[in-house]
Amino acid sequence: MSKCDRLLSNRREIKENILTSTNSGAFKWMVMAYVTLSYQAFMMRVVVVNIYPTFIQHLSNVYPTFTPVGVVHGSIQAI
Repeated sequence: MSKCDRLLSNRREIKENILTSTNSGAFKWMVMAYVTLSYQAFMMRVVVVNIYPTFIQHLSNVYPTFTPVGVVHGSIQAI
């Protein structure tokens, strides 16, 4: 094996290593992004479906004037 062949094979090996490492890095990043986004979407759904309506209901029980319409009306009156 001549020196030139050895250099070429080394270069090919390094190139393959770089390709596989960047691919796995990008793949890891994509998996992390996917997991994060699905978790955020899931939490948003939980908040919107479960917590938000009960929160509005609670506020309307505590403050009878607190309805979405009442808030708009109150802010218009305040102006």
